[in-house]
Amino acid sequence: MNRRWAALTMALTLLLGACGGQQTAQTAETGETTVAEITVGTTAGAAAGTTAGTTVETAAGATEAVPPAENAAGAPAEETAAEASGPELAADSILRSLPACEQAVYAGWREMGDGAEMLVYEDSAAESFHHYEEQLAGAGFEKYDGSEMAGNLYSTWTDGETTASLIYMPEYGSFRIVAESAGELAPREEDNPAYETVCEPLMEMVSVNFNGGKSNGMCFLYRLSDGSFILVDGGFNQEPCADAIYNEMKKLAPDPEHIVIAAWFMTHSHPDHYAVFKKFSQKYAGQVTLESCVYNYPAAEDGNVETVEKGVKAMTEHLPLYGDKKVIEAHPGQRYYIRDAVIEMLYTWEQLVPYDKVVAEFNDTSLVFSIELGGEKIMQLGDCGTSASVVVETMYKDYLKSDIMQVAHHGLLGASEGLNTYIAAEVACWPTTQYGMEQRAGNTYNKPLKNAAYTYVAGDCAVRIPLPFDPEQVVQEPIYFR
Repeated sequence: MNRRWAALTMALTLLLGACGGQQTAQTAETGETTVAEITVGTTAGAAAGTTAGTTVETAAGATEAVPPAENAAGAPAEETAAEASGPELAADSILRSLPACEQAVYAGWREMGDGAEMLVYEDSAAESFHHYEEQLAGAGFEKYDGSEMAGNLYSTWTDGETTASLIYMPEYGSFRIVAESAGELAPREEDNPAYETVCEPLMEMVSVNFNGGKSNGMCFLYRLSDGSFILVDGGFNQEPCADAIYNEMKKLAPDPEHIVIAAWFMTHSHPDHYAVFKKFSQKYAGQVTLESCVYNYPAAEDGNVETVEKGVKAMTEHLPLYGDKKVIEAHPGQRYYIRDAVIEMLYTWEQLVPYDKVVAEFNDTSLVFSIELGGEKIMQLGDCGTSASVVVETMYKDYLKSDIMQVAHHGLLGASEGLNTYIAAEVACWPTTQYGMEQRAGNTYNKPLKNAAYTYVAGDCAVRIPLPFDPEQVVQEPIYFR
């Protein structure tokens, strides 16, 4: 496939993706979702499916299937997975270090940011996934970890220089390979250090309003049984937001003079979620220990360039303030074992995009993951967008059932009605104001949230929830600053 033909293919895919994005936004208002509402790596020449009663077919021959290599071992050293049935590769492409994929229909390639690249194969079965695992093993890669979640298959392989993350989505017949430079990986159960139980676990939704007119975005913190913390997002780049996080941890830590953040998850690079990391790091990096930071931001040219660049810059410029720390790239299927918490990464933007270099709705780059702690399963949706929510509900269905949930995108055009229905949480946490909740609760996609037995709104209070959940022990405490 030459570059001119690849460019034509990309233009066609971009047009289809743009149309699909509009249709998904419309269906979000009605609460109707179908597998075909999004273009997840649609192979040209095959029917993309039906959206709102319209059948969309791609143009025949928009992608060119090149016969696969004879086998990984017999192919010339310079022939790689992509070259065997894919695009021409730059001399420094990281995909050159992977074996040729022998059993899948090539659909596309794309850059993923920070030197990572992804190959997309369609019309695939589980055999393609397992066969490629065998090819990696034969090429000298070692399997670091693997998982199966609701029939979706994932695994991570590394040879010390390159890491390959494999994703198989049976509902879409899609097999994806993400290659990146070897780095820190999600901590496995066997990597989880021994710890002493010194307190009861809990979660807290930090308020979105502070006295003096200051507002916050979204921030959740979890206290683990050894007294360390997991943070999810944080809020704006404002001193009150940074102070709120530090003061709440100091209040909840068994040893306030030794605060440990075991992991800080950034769902996406919107400033009401990540930006506080700058102010917090400038003011408190010397007073806390940060063990790891987890995120997966898209390439700048694939989304909102300024938003992504600012998010990446915030991390790269401020992480060094913590000294020795781990930066982990989030990928679907990862399980993080952190003290008594188990995090399952259900969704990253790698599952949504084909190879058109377009993220039509930036909130679709938000991470979606669950946290099991204190006998409860908590669903963190970040700002999960309308298209991403369809991917998540389609892939996982009943596997999504949770005890506690964070309402997506502050309750505004976030999770679909179907996704909220599958989660079916007893406790719904709204990271917004009371007014915001009241205005958005009636939207079709939020109607399932009315079935929650308990609803908590961030408002101007820190909402502290014991784990396991006990409504009699929930504390709602205003946060004030002098």
